[in-house]
Amino acid sequence: MLKNSSKLLAFFTVFIILFAFSIAVSLSGCNKLKDGSKKQAMFDLSHSEIFTPESTSEMGLSGFRKDLTSGGYTVKTNKKPFAAKILRDLDLLILAGPMTEFTVEEIEAITDFVQNGGNLLVFIHIAQPVFALSERFDIQPSVAPVCDTADPIQDSPQNFYVTTFDDHPLSTEINKLAVFGTWGLRIREEGSSSIVAKTSDKAWADLNQDLILDEGEPQEAYGIVAISRFGDGRAIICADDAILINKYIKTGNNKQFGKNIISWFENKMT
Repeated sequence: MLKNSSKLLAFFTVFIILFAFSIAVSLSGCNKLKDGSKKQAMFDLSHSEIFTPESTSEMGLSGFRKDLTSGGYTVKTNKKPFAAKILRDLDLLILAGPMTEFTVEEIEAITDFVQNGGNLLVFIHIAQPVFALSERFDIQPSVAPVCDTADPIQDSPQNFYVTTFDDHPLSTEINKLAVFGTWGLRIREEGSSSIVAKTSDKAWADLNQDLILDEGEPQEAYGIVAISRFGDGRAIICADDAILINKYIKTGNNKQFGKNIISWFENKMT
């Protein structure tokens, strides 16, 4: 009887040790998962972008980067041509004013990234480099910068406040969005995109860039911010790449707009 009791005690001792070990391993795995679960955001620097997330100058994006970090992102940069493996672990890809065009392979990689659940944020510095990419999301930039005299900033028609917004989470707590030398956006009918913010109907595409509405220059309400729900992912295209730079992020409600972008991408706002 005593012998059997000793065996039973030894069995329970081993069982308790194994059970405690399994819990420790499980908790360790949870901690690793928690530590490794930070969202990944990447700024592209491989297409001659002029605004960078590291720069604390007026022309930098360090303020927006700080908001991304506060939103739970680990932020990194990329200086290589896009490939699927570069985008594989990303949650958010940011193209902040690309100056050179994307290759067909890069456009395919970015499109697949969004299709499979990734988020894409594009700021336009010049329109030409993003034409082929933005059209994948049913969004087309204008062929010339846009002017608007409805609510100018310092009497300049190329710098103005956008005050017309769709009822969308991106426009939450926003009355004025300040832009400084912007393009316009149009969307494809019955496509995947929609306009969230737009100019007044006094705006025009300034084809000769003389800041004056001339005969033959198209006058209409142009989109400034457009979105696309594409596959399992989302895309935002902003017609101006200066909206969130350090110099202007505190103008109008631009900073709030940056926070709304982060929230919408994370589905905190529908």
